Amino acid sequence: MDEMDLMWIPVHRSWRLNERHYGSLQGLNKRDTVEKYGQEQVQIWRRSYEIQPPAMDKTDKRNPVFEPRYAQLKNEGLPSTKYLIIVNYFKINGYTFFKLSYFFICNL
Repeated sequence: MDEMDLMWIPVHRSWRLNERHYGSLQGLNKRDTVEKYGQEQVQIWRRSYEIQPPAMDKTDKRNPVFEPRYAQLKNEGLPSTKYLIIVNYFKINGYTFFKLSYFFICNL
């Protein structure tokens, strides 16, 4: 941004803009996952727009609630899995609604 003289553009950061969450498959080796669930099922989870991977247990240490950057959220709305339709919905609608709501509340 600096090289293009675009530092004036604001950067918005939000967990709502995170990519897909693979639930209990998060961080697992793809080969081991294929051996456990089968190539067809893994492809369904990876490619499907409407089928979500198995949810991650709330006590799983890989769960985002245990990451320091999300500590202030107190588990509010952090997903235990996400499928593509939800990712796209929240990226477009959820985040926009959140930002607009905040803008209007602050500017009343």
